[in-house]
Amino acid sequence: MTGSTKRKRNQAENSPVGTVFQPYDPHAPKKTRRVLVDLTPEVREKNQREWAAKQKERDEEKAKEDARRERELKEAEDRLVVESVELLRERGHETLFKFLKSLYTTRDQQLSGQVSKMVGHHAEELLEFIQARDSTAKTADWVKENFAKVLASEMDGVTQLLRPQRNGEVSVVLDEFSLEKLLENTEGIAPNLRQLVSDLLGYEQDQVTKKKKDVGKEIIDSPTQSGLSGKAPNSRILTRITRDDIPIWQPAEFENLSPQ
Repeated sequence: MTGSTKRKRNQAENSPVGTVFQPYDPHAPKKTRRVLVDLTPEVREKNQREWAAKQKERDEEKAKEDARRERELKEAEDRLVVESVELLRERGHETLFKFLKSLYTTRDQQLSGQVSKMVGHHAEELLEFIQARDSTAKTADWVKENFAKVLASEMDGVTQLLRPQRNGEVSVVLDEFSLEKLLENTEGIAPNLRQLVSDLLGYEQDQVTKKKKDVGKEIIDSPTQSGLSGKAPNSRILTRITRDDIPIWQPAEFENLSPQ
């Protein structure tokens, strides 16, 4: 005899069907009733104006909050700087310069390496800080003096470049004194002088050959007229090269050069 195949009913199924009363909770959040609105151009424009006005208020509030935070951070940074300076004075550094001098001239390898790395990364910014704080002309005078030394050193290099080799072949000397070769050589020997003359003449690398000739003339004329003018037969040779672009040689001026 087989068992019964009837499914057992649970208690929920046996409960009577009826409406269950749910008490009203006055504290429950109200559900917003959504109504479809016909978006006419006037309504859309009004909504856009309202949104723009609210967005402007939000941006202004954010800007005020950012300014307040930045001001607080700056004030905290200033207090920290003052406290640090007071601590330096307590440790024996009577002035800021004394501390900076000790920092830049320290013999501690680790600290010296940190200073060098800092200067390498922020040299331009440090120089701008110094120039902005300098109420005198000492910074500008220092820059001009050292730049003059750099130019003088480069002009000495160009002067040596313009002296022809003794007992050398004429073809080699002519090649060394070609405008293209001189421009190439001065780029490595006198980069600052070359750049200065280029800026004064408005020269650019991709301009026509005439501009390149003008730069070459000025670069050559500078040391020639100041260092070689009237002191050696070479100066007369260089003057002809730079003024006429055509070398006019005289045998007496090449008495030390090989005729090969």
